[in-house]
Amino acid sequence: MKITGDFKLKLSQQETWDALTDIDVLQQAIPGVDSIEEIGPNEYSARMNVGIGIVRGRFSGRVKLSELDEPHSYRMAVTGDGPGGWIKGDGVLSLEEVDGTGTTKVSVEGDTQVGGLLARVGQRMIGNASNTLMKQFFAGIEKAASARA
Repeated sequence: MKITGDFKLKLSQQETWDALTDIDVLQQAIPGVDSIEEIGPNEYSARMNVGIGIVRGRFSGRVKLSELDEPHSYRMAVTGDGPGGWIKGDGVLSLEEVDGTGTTKVSVEGDTQVGGLLARVGQRMIGNASNTLMKQFFAGIEKAASARA
């Protein structure tokens, strides 16, 4: 399944980059996150409570950032599993300053795969749920980064 979206943050491109690569900001911004920790260079493990339709539970996963081109883009690979199934995803986040206004457009383009009960029951809801979670995530990034400044 394709995942795409454009999100505007009232942060400069560098502030947005710094927020998207700061574990403390991510801890505050990721919806449902219980914990996140760095396990290697640009690699993190996380535990979160997520609900999509009737599939709810505590999921654990890993996130790895690669192809870092500060402050323009990076590739993110995500894996996770829990009581309702598993998810794998890979995508690129691109950052672009909007006309010198101190606003940054973040474009997300990627692919996801799901399996288990999550795929059987929640397949139709995954697109909407991922868009909702991305909106919450980027609103959280903006709020946490602004509070730090």
